[in-house]
Amino acid sequence: MNIYFVLVFMLFSCNTPPQPKPSVETPVEAKNFFTLTDYKSVEHTYDKPIVIKHLQTDTLYCKSCQRWEVIRAVYIMDKGDYDYFVGIHNKD
Repeated sequence: MNIYFVLVFMLFSCNTPPQPKPSVETPVEAKNFFTLTDYKSVEHTYDKPIVIKHLQTDTLYCKSCQRWEVIRAVYIMDKGDYDYFVGIHNKD
């Protein structure tokens, strides 16, 4: 009788194999800037989001280049996406 009791206890007990610990990733930090990579693969950083359509321009201050820049969006049909052309603006 004791053997049956031990077998039933072992069968219904919470003996589960050890589970792997979940990996803890570093939290995402909010950044107060917007990045843009132009057609030359140069990364630019701005305070405002870049929302321009095909052949429109916008003038924004680049934090990484520390100067005013003119941004032009051009839609490329082969890629199905926009390319951005960035030039220097003499706003001083």
